[in-house]
Amino acid sequence: MEKDPCNKECECSSAGYCPRYNITMTESLFNKCQTSEVWRQNFQNFFSPTPLSEEEQVARTSRHEESKEMSKNKKELDKFINKVEEEGIKVEDYSDSPEGLGDVVSNVLTSLGISETSVEKWLNIEDCGCSKRQEFLNKIFPFRKKNGNKEDPNKK
Repeated sequence: MEKDPCNKECECSSAGYCPRYNITMTESLFNKCQTSEVWRQNFQNFFSPTPLSEEEQVARTSRHEESKEMSKNKKELDKFINKVEEEGIKVEDYSDSPEGLGDVVSNVLTSLGISETSVEKWLNIEDCGCSKRQEFLNKIFPFRKKNGNKEDPNKK
């Protein structure tokens, strides 16, 4: 008779995401998984009614690691944005006369070091389409000057 996967020793090296049971283990749960077959059986019954294949475990672990990295980057970016806001720096400060929302988005991203070139490098592509999206946003969300120098594109 084939041995149930939950009877295997815990394969995780630390608390965090467990690919076998597809959950995030606290330090306490990790310790119980490491030391108790009964707990592993409970995890198996509750979290993973069918054992995950090694390929599924690798894929889930990879997605979880990417998610953790993105979360870490988001926290760092949030800190940066908060600090910039505390200093009184506004989006409008980055362009003399933006045509529309696309220009503002582009200026903010550029000020954060995210350029069309860097996006293409990160995604390993030749044309990310940033310029097209910038132009599109400018057309559907144009800025109108209060003194009426720009025409309202919705007027016919």
